Amino acid sequence: MKGNNKMTEELNNQVALVTGGGSGLGRAMAEKFANNGAKVVILGRHEETLKETADTNDNISYVVADLTKDEDIQKVADYVKDNFGQLNILVNNAGWCPIKPISEMEISDYDRAFDVDVRGVVALTIATLPLIKKAKGNIINISSIATQHPGVGFSMYAGAKSAVEQMSKSWALELAPEGVRVNVISPGAIDTNIWYKTDTISKDAEEKNREGAVAGTPLGHIGKPDDIANMALYLASEKGNFITGANYLVDGGMGM
Repeated sequence: MKGNNKMTEELNNQVALVTGGGSGLGRAMAEKFANNGAKVVILGRHEETLKETADTNDNISYVVADLTKDEDIQKVADYVKDNFGQLNILVNNAGWCPIKPISEMEISDYDRAFDVDVRGVVALTIATLPLIKKAKGNIINISSIATQHPGVGFSMYAGAKSAVEQMSKSWALELAPEGVRVNVISPGAIDTNIWYKTDTISKDAEEKNREGAVAGTPLGHIGKPDDIANMALYLASEKGNFITGANYLVDGGMGM
């Protein structure tokens, strides 16, 4: 049985699209939007996790899609158009983070990071922009505190997310006259399974990275996915209707 706990109508009659919605931050944001009245479409490469998220709320549907494939991006845009005819909220959340020093980096690591973290963001935004303009909606791009403090081994991720931040500023200026808002959320260390899905380092190194992130956070603990989801809800709702071109660091003070 699907649950609709703490339902409100803050996003009633709105449509949201969240990439990487099967787990972690994407799932938290999708559920937050759905629980506040939005119809939410999530996308990702793994149907099993997408279905698990969709099963939590009748307002969530999903499309299996790979953001590195143009035909999949068009499939997602067509799904939203055919089923809803509008798009109020686009959250570009999906990303990939290779953790390697440049001395060990392969060009394939660069290709994958920028294909997912940058090209996928651009391609999906272009494909859905007519629907966003129609709704005078808003775009939320998920970056990272790594752009402020890259750290050893994070050059590709920090570089890709820095590109997203700069593009977001330009888009905010370009789209403001049409009533479309563009903002960025930069999470710090958040308690999700991304700590154990880097594919590039050992399990022991992953755990040490997590412990180091806790030690480097002034508040003394890492955040929860809901901390990011709450900020996304604020920016997507009427409460954030005078905010565009901003970058919110939700990081427990790590950016300082």
